[in-house]
Amino acid sequence: MTVRFSLYNDGSNNLQEFTAAQNTTNQSQAIYQYSTDPSVTLAVNSSNSIGTRSDTRLQAGAGTTHVSSFQTPASTSTVTVNYTNISQTIGTPGAVTDTNNVLYPVYYDGTNIVSMSKTDFQDTFIKPSIQTMVQTTSTGANQAGTYTIGTSTSLSDHTNISSTAVFLNTTANTGAYSSSSLFETQDQPTTVTSYYLHRRNGSNNIGSCTVPMFADTSGNLETYTDAEWQTLLKNQILHTAVYVNGYKIRYAADTTSTYYRGSGMADTKFNSQTQANQQINTDDYRSQFFPSGSATTIATYYLRPYLA
Repeated sequence: MTVRFSLYNDGSNNLQEFTAAQNTTNQSQAIYQYSTDPSVTLAVNSSNSIGTRSDTRLQAGAGTTHVSSFQTPASTSTVTVNYTNISQTIGTPGAVTDTNNVLYPVYYDGTNIVSMSKTDFQDTFIKPSIQTMVQTTSTGANQAGTYTIGTSTSLSDHTNISSTAVFLNTTANTGAYSSSSLFETQDQPTTVTSYYLHRRNGSNNIGSCTVPMFADTSGNLETYTDAEWQTLLKNQILHTAVYVNGYKIRYAADTTSTYYRGSGMADTKFNSQTQANQQINTDDYRSQFFPSGSATTIATYYLRPYLA
């Protein structure tokens, strides 16, 4: 990427070049602008699912009875519930046109003051912003507009997308099974953890930004208004996140932990079984296997953004 250093008016009508820090501050503003109207969104429904998450748990086996002794009953079995309810929608933001080649900020090329190209602008402000948003496990203000998983419907600095969980980790409720009441209902689950989808809120830092200058069609240098500058950043980042190869923001929900967001969604299951016996009368000997042992992790699923 070719990073340019825009020119700005220092307040005394002197032209100054941006520093790297000033570029970074404006990248944060681009991220904020994305967060106000993300062009790639997630919802809680089964349309355009980004992956399947399987919750597994043991249930009791079918009971057995015998007229004179306790017999070995059927083993416990696994109940599986699949979740496919995180859906992705990719928007269609309009392309940004630069009819007179003066839309973007100016910079000094060592000889002349020239306007950035669209590629220059993307390389300087937009692509680094998208990399900052996506290529991290952080969920701070510089990840605004992206999604994360929490274990409550409330998460600080985030907006909850739905009160419907995107994954429930359930296990057998081992305390609900009793050898004094055979035969027990086979599937008696309890919810260990519920997981919910949230989107990170943005923080508007325009007051900390140095706004650059541009050349009008007559070659005069002007400073963008805050609103003009914010609109330019917003339109470019929304479009890039959808259409520019290598910088398209997309999401997956799978067992890959690279740049995952928030809580991993663990599927746990008890790892053993215990035979329960109950003699009802002289010719009714009942047996049934119940789930027991320790709850062990079968798989952990992660929500993660990635660049396509």
